[in-house]
Amino acid sequence: MAPAVASSKLTKLEHRIGADLIHRSKRKVSLSSEGEDFLPFAREIIAQEDTALAALGKSQAKISGTMRFAAPSAFAQQYI
Repeated sequence: MAPAVASSKLTKLEHRIGADLIHRSKRKVSLSSEGEDFLPFAREIIAQEDTALAALGKSQAKISGTMRFAAPSAFAQQYI
């Protein structure tokens, strides 16, 4: 996920719950006290989603997608 998309989603979540979850500055980002309180629940929500998807056979247990890398042709001929 692109950082801008993640930031937008986090901002929407903050507006929805009515609390700042992180402190933003020009040099760093850190969890607020509300963010520290919310984090265990967010992790549990994600774990429950993964469990529910696995129960439906929709889990992403297998890695999929396209992998690209650059290598000399001699390497590719020998190892691929």
